[in-house]
Amino acid sequence: MRLDLPAGLLALLTLPAAIGKKKFTKAAEPVKERPHIVLIVADDLGWNEVSWNNPHFLTPHMEELSREKGVRLAQSYVTPKCSPSRAALMTGLYPWRIGRQRGAVERFQATGLNTSLPTLPELLAKGGYRTHMVGKWHLGYCRPSMLPTARGFATFYGQYSHVIDYYKRNFSYVGPLGEEGQGRDLHQGEEGQGEAPVTEGDGEFAPDMYTRKAVEVIASHPSSSPLFLYLAYQAPHMMIQTPPSTYTSQYAGRPVYQAGLPEADQQARYRAAAVTAMDQGIGSVVAALKSAGLYNNSIIVFTTDNGGVSAASNHPLRGAKESLYEGGVRGVAWVHSPHINRPRATNNQKMYLTDWLATLLSVAGLGSLLPPSTDSLNMWPTISWGRDSPREEIVLGLDQDTYWNLWSAAIIRGKWKLLWGQDLLLKQRLEEQACNLQLYNLKTDPGETTNLLESSARRAVVAPLRARLMELFREMVEGDYPDRRVVAASDPARHGGHLATGWC
Repeated sequence: MRLDLPAGLLALLTLPAAIGKKKFTKAAEPVKERPHIVLIVADDLGWNEVSWNNPHFLTPHMEELSREKGVRLAQSYVTPKCSPSRAALMTGLYPWRIGRQRGAVERFQATGLNTSLPTLPELLAKGGYRTHMVGKWHLGYCRPSMLPTARGFATFYGQYSHVIDYYKRNFSYVGPLGEEGQGRDLHQGEEGQGEAPVTEGDGEFAPDMYTRKAVEVIASHPSSSPLFLYLAYQAPHMMIQTPPSTYTSQYAGRPVYQAGLPEADQQARYRAAAVTAMDQGIGSVVAALKSAGLYNNSIIVFTTDNGGVSAASNHPLRGAKESLYEGGVRGVAWVHSPHINRPRATNNQKMYLTDWLATLLSVAGLGSLLPPSTDSLNMWPTISWGRDSPREEIVLGLDQDTYWNLWSAAIIRGKWKLLWGQDLLLKQRLEEQACNLQLYNLKTDPGETTNLLESSARRAVVAPLRARLMELFREMVEGDYPDRRVVAASDPARHGGHLATGWC
């Protein structure tokens, strides 16, 4: 397990910052007073699961926020999996630079986000922000140095792992001797005081619980200091228990999918209700900002971590979570703020999840804290003024497993998208796809229906894209994906039935 930067990665971090960017002659001015920042992340939200993409979904608060004093980011790209996206968001680095590209940090894996890397909350805290996290961490917990309150958050309330019961915070697992077990995962803590299991909120629907805690953070925040709140919902991650009737009743007799798609099964209807619960929660967060007198100097960012899966719908995009097709990596995202100069616009400029680090530091007047080497570009001029994006390329994936003879890479440059090797993360083994090549024109074919390499007409486009991927391959850190079996030291049965730290 890598906890400190290896020599090769230290050398990498001395490379010029923000590879693949355009020259930008004039940076937009930061907000005069450091803004309060609320960063909201949905879990596995599908492209077709918000009302402006699918009128059968009920997300009135997000629809209004993204339209009034807001901007919808129609080409905001993410990674195809939970932990890689959260790592990119926290560090401003491509996951393949730090070994986080292969898959999520599984519940009992002895790994996590590299503790040598500065994180967004750490940098904002240096600039005077009071930082809080509510919700799903999913970046490792096996050492105390990996926990949220050791990575820049002054307070934390939430879950360490990927999925827990929406009401009981428990999960099933197979112990080190093959025995079935039940564990719990809900923790609370403060910086310098550690984190401990809590039972507060038992019986409360997870989106409602996390909304309530976020509102409490806002209500208790002193207006004299800037706020950074990271609200990471579990919804609408699969395995949803029956949502409250407040939300399910809104879908009674109502179709969930658009015409031409199969009618939703029960889990899909639960997803829709969970999305509406999250939407209601976001409305409550905004109301809390207004009540606390923070709203007029606030920036609210919303993004999904990856595309939907299972009962989700990413229509009309191809693919789903864990896939490098658009349905896995083109995410629903928007920004709402009184500081946006040209609101009520859909922005079709490309950006990537890493870009939030530079963007938020810049708008807070803390651009000098941006690490010297980064994959993060300041998108505030694009978001606020509608200027051209400085991002010319997005490297959606880069990974190799020589033991199993696996290879996967994907890059977008301009209108072209090249997929090389298997189109799924290498946690799945598809050796027969290691040499596959697919080329798509996203401008004319956003649904990726026609592989242009089936004819020879576009083969000349591929050479520079492959060359670029091979150039970056020299900077790739091998995917960190250790054994997922429960070792005795990590067994919740040894820790009062809870997930615990200090075992790796």
